[in-house]
Amino acid sequence: MIKIPKSTCVNTGGQSTVQPTIDSFIEEVYETLVDKLNLERGNGRHPHFERRVEKTYYTKDCETGGIYYLKYRDRVVAIVLETRTELNYVQYDFFLNIEGILP
Repeated sequence: MIKIPKSTCVNTGGQSTVQPTIDSFIEEVYETLVDKLNLERGNGRHPHFERRVEKTYYTKDCETGGIYYLKYRDRVVAIVLETRTELNYVQYDFFLNIEGILP
C-alpha cells in the first residue's frame, strides 16, 4: 500500500528538507503502479508515465508555490501542492488518485 505523507509546513528557505519526501512519494506511486499493472521495465521511466513540476505560480503579483505531479496515461495519479501560508511558511500537501487504475 502506498503511504501518503502527512502535510508538512516549513520555514521559507527550508523547502529542500521536504524534497526527499516529495521524491520518495512520487517514486513509490510510480513503482507501485508499474508492479501492480505488470508493466515492463526498461531503461528510464515507462513511457505511460510523466513526472512534471510546475514550480511557480503567482497570485496578486506574489510567488505562491508549485505543483509536483505524476501522470499515468494522461491521468494525474499523484500530486504534491506547495503553497505559502499567511505567515509566509511553505505548506506541502500530498494527494493520491489511483482509484480505478489498479485491478
